Amino acid sequence: MKLRLCLAACALTLSGMALLTFSQYKTVTLVIDGERRERGTFARTVGEALRWEGISLGAFDHLWPAEGTPLRDGDRIRVERAAQVQIVADGSVFDLWSVESLPANLLSQAGVRLFPGDLLLLDGQLIPTGQPLPQAAAYRLQVRRATAILLVTEGQGQRLVSTAATLVQA
Repeated sequence: MKLRLCLAACALTLSGMALLTFSQYKTVTLVIDGERRERGTFARTVGEALRWEGISLGAFDHLWPAEGTPLRDGDRIRVERAAQVQIVADGSVFDLWSVESLPANLLSQAGVRLFPGDLLLLDGQLIPTGQPLPQAAAYRLQVRRATAILLVTEGQGQRLVSTAATLVQA
């Protein structure tokens, strides 16, 4: 009789422990740089879930919610990786880290303004300022300033604006 009671107590304890363990299981959605993936985890916090997935954060990366936030079933964890950005403008080089993908916002973060006629280049290729950059670990942006040129021929002046490097190219 004592043996049966002992076995029943052990079985009940093990069942309780199993129930407690599986009640901690949750499904979360990880969104990393826009890429979405569902994961099952026993992690109690956002930080634990990231560590279990082998995801480390850089100093300038953004994480929502914060690492210490308790996890619940169905939660979403969002990570945006910061990219190294170099902006060359007006004879100066601006280096920064940012999660921003819009060129206009990156220029603003560096304190660089674009004026009518100016061009923005990504690795030598003309790009629009209002469209997101392709995903990359680093970007090199160049600002090519427009220059006003007054062309006078036979007493008549004509104002031109050009981003060309030389007068001949303008």
